[in-house]
Amino acid sequence: MENHLNLIISEFEAIKSFSFETNNHQNMNLRDFVQNERISVFSPWINETGTFVDPGSYYYRSNWERIDHFFASPELAIKTFYPLTDGPWCNSESQVPSAYKIYSGYGYSDHLPIFCEVEF
Repeated sequence: MENHLNLIISEFEAIKSFSFETNNHQNMNLRDFVQNERISVFSPWINETGTFVDPGSYYYRSNWERIDHFFASPELAIKTFYPLTDGPWCNSESQVPSAYKIYSGYGYSDHLPIFCEVEF
């Protein structure tokens, strides 16, 4: 098995013909390596229209990536989910994170913080 770090959401196995009505808010399959089976979960990076939530959480080589993940099982509901772009940790116009630069001592993180409200 290869070691994959920082997978973007499109690299996970999407459930084909996803529909919020018929799939009970499950739009991704994850692999359970212990039981050797797939587990259906919900990723809030994919919205009801099947497109990605903007912006992503990480800006790399002039592109947004969605590599910071929250997954919910059928017993949970993700009520609210979005990258936080209204703080000093990112550029207010471009929403690009202000990454910490060791040479200047300025910056925060190269990832945006995520707000995720979960309901049991």
